[in-house]
Amino acid sequence: MPADVPKAARTVLRTARELLRQSYYYYEFSTVAVMHSLIAVEIVLRDRIPDAGTEPLFQLIKQGAADGILTARQAEYLDYGRQIRNGMAHGKTTHAVMPPALAVPMVTTSFAIVSELCEAVRLGDPPASCDSELEPIAIKVGPQRRCADRSLSAGKQLSRGTANG
Repeated sequence: MPADVPKAARTVLRTARELLRQSYYYYEFSTVAVMHSLIAVEIVLRDRIPDAGTEPLFQLIKQGAADGILTARQAEYLDYGRQIRNGMAHGKTTHAVMPPALAVPMVTTSFAIVSELCEAVRLGDPPASCDSELEPIAIKVGPQRRCADRSLSAGKQLSRGTANG
């Protein structure tokens, strides 16, 4: 993970990684890990999008795609994750158990998106919330993927079969 990842996002991703590790013993932690990884992406999007303020995640995703900060595939992934998160947050989904095999690609994709967004900042001035003194952390919960678009396809395919059940 780049050193330019904001401290808040780094902390949330560290929690997501640990939850994912523990999910092999308690599957419910997989869902929480995915939710936490999406929070980290939201933190970085707020950092990258000028005047993001308190816009909802839906608007941040839409604006990020329109501004070229996110690829269309990344925006699709984030919107799908947002829908899962909103379903749980608003009581539409009351019990979501996600096996680690499904959660790993989703969390890995969030790590990749955060890394890519923060690496892109290096070309200009880093946002005020970036903290380059923190040491990078590594995620070792599944196959390492360099491109968020590639890791997305595995998670999206797996999740389609279980999203409504």
